[in-house]
Amino acid sequence: MGFSFVGFRRGWLLGLVVLLAAGAGQAHDRSFTVMGGYQFGGEFEDEATGDEVELDETPSFTVLLNLPHQLDTEFEYVISRQATSLQASGQFSGNELFDLDVYYLHVGGIALVNPDRVEPYVSGSLGLTHMRPSDAGLDSETRFSLSLGGGVRVPMGERLALRFDLRGFVTMLNGGGSLFCADGNCNVSVVSDGFLQYATSAGIVFRF
Repeated sequence: MGFSFVGFRRGWLLGLVVLLAAGAGQAHDRSFTVMGGYQFGGEFEDEATGDEVELDETPSFTVLLNLPHQLDTEFEYVISRQATSLQASGQFSGNELFDLDVYYLHVGGIALVNPDRVEPYVSGSLGLTHMRPSDAGLDSETRFSLSLGGGVRVPMGERLALRFDLRGFVTMLNGGGSLFCADGNCNVSVVSDGFLQYATSAGIVFRF
């Protein structure tokens, strides 16, 4: 790729510090959320075999930071991790190729929809998908991605709430290319433009 994942991460953290400073005087309008859930989907076609290659359906873990923006809208920082495996379908259905971790590092926001005793919302974000194989000899892959979703927050007092979330992540593969290479040999030759994953999750919101 033409950019550094490490450089993007540093920029992401710098933006986070700026937004925290901007919202420092607004008590209890900021929140930190810890969520557990389940992530599924993620299929793309292997050019060499014509088979579908897919990510296994496994649990995921997500943390979110929300900062005030305008009335009924918030900035949102998202970090999500899924420990999964890459599997081949077709005649080799169920054949596990290797384990990998899938990270989503996103910046976006939510818009509350007629909030009252509960807080329904829609969400959107942009950022990166980082796929890191467990085999240290294989190259990691970092691609642009976006997400759309929605959910609800249910206040449990002044500083706590429950949150239920559903969102879809679209990762761009730019029409194809080789993935997860080592010493010039690549495990997958992709002919897809991208892949879609869905995540359902629930967790606790801490307001501060």
